[in-house]
Amino acid sequence: MGMMWMDSIWVLDIVFKISMKFHWCLQRMVVRFASLACAAGLMLSTELVFAAVYMSPVDFVNRSFDQTPTMKTLWLKTEHQQAAKDVLGHSYPGIRLRYWQRGETTAWILDEIGKEKPITIGIVITDNKIRDVSILEFREPRGGEVRHPFFTRQFKGLFLKANRKLSQRIDGVAGATLSVRAVSNVTRYALFLHTTLLNRQNQYAHQEVR
Repeated sequence: MGMMWMDSIWVLDIVFKISMKFHWCLQRMVVRFASLACAAGLMLSTELVFAAVYMSPVDFVNRSFDQTPTMKTLWLKTEHQQAAKDVLGHSYPGIRLRYWQRGETTAWILDEIGKEKPITIGIVITDNKIRDVSILEFREPRGGEVRHPFFTRQFKGLFLKANRKLSQRIDGVAGATLSVRAVSNVTRYALFLHTTLLNRQNQYAHQEVR
């Protein structure tokens, strides 16, 4: 009986130690999972904080035209993608672009990566010159100064030279080098799209007249 009692105590001791070890491992797993969930939540909340919407596409279009424009679609062909590679340094994602037009004025909403996240940029062009540049949405923690008028008004009246460069140098913003580059390149691309589009439309119009 004494031996059986000792054996029972020994078994219970082992079971207790195993259960305690399991409980400790489980507790560590719970703590680690909670830490990971907290980190993920912090990253998500941080990203949401940095994603600032300054203007909706609808408001941008309404502000850009005195009368209701026509919404159109431009299918991106080889010439458009080659120009994107020359100006942006990469092909433009997607196979088509939506734009708005009334007469000789077009409005474009384009995305371009600043450092890691895309910047949504609205560009209005009249008579092959930039009339307005607006930052609709900015998603990064740094470089958001490009949304301010002191920066965007530099583009007003600029046109695209034969080498696909802007007609005037754009002053940078301290701490926003990549954002400045993104906005500048997008305006160049929008000017290319506008000029090629209207040139083609004018050619078609002349052909119909003949």
